[in-house]
Amino acid sequence: MSDNPTSQASNSDSGSLLSADQMAERLGISGRCVLNWFYDKIIPAAVHQGRVIRFREADVMAALDAARKESEPASDQAIPEDVLRLAF
Repeated sequence: MSDNPTSQASNSDSGSLLSADQMAERLGISGRCVLNWFYDKIIPAAVHQGRVIRFREADVMAALDAARKESEPASDQAIPEDVLRLAF
C-alpha cells in the first residue's frame, strides 16, 4: 500500500491529470497516437507547458465523442433522389 493516500485517489479520479502514456493505456492506443491527436487539435490538454503535457480523461473522452459524432452522417438527412437512382 502506498504511503501517499492522495496518489491512490488521483489514480481513480476522472479529473486527475494523466500523461500521454497513461491516457493511451486507458484508451488502448499508443502514447504517440495520443500526442498526435493533441498536436492535430483532436483532443485538448489540461496542461501544456514546454514538454509537459497532461490530459483529463473526461475532457479527452468528450472531445473524442464530439469528433466521432461530427464524422457520422446525420440520420435525418434524406438521400437525394438522383443519388438513389444511381445506386439502384
